[in-house]
Amino acid sequence: MNTKSIRYIDKRGRIILLAHIRNALNLTSGRIVEIAMEEDGTVRIIPTQERCAFCGEGLEGVPHITITVGPSTKHICSNCEKQIKEAANHAEI
Repeated sequence: MNTKSIRYIDKRGRIILLAHIRNALNLTSGRIVEIAMEEDGTVRIIPTQERCAFCGEGLEGVPHITITVGPSTKHICSNCEKQIKEAANHAEI
């Protein structure tokens, strides 16, 4: 897909991505993207997946829990969840 458009950056530094680009990349509200700048100055927006807050493991298709505290949402893979529970059990002794 080769799509070009001219967009203004607003006062908060935001740029609006066109709907057909968001749709093609399955970028919905709340989706995580990686933003990378190449050596030649090209900026790339790369869709990525949710990752464990502790080990960084990708969570697509992996059992995990989601914790929301205020406006912040964190995801924890089942392996880290198990380790946290074991550590908590040992701390109680």
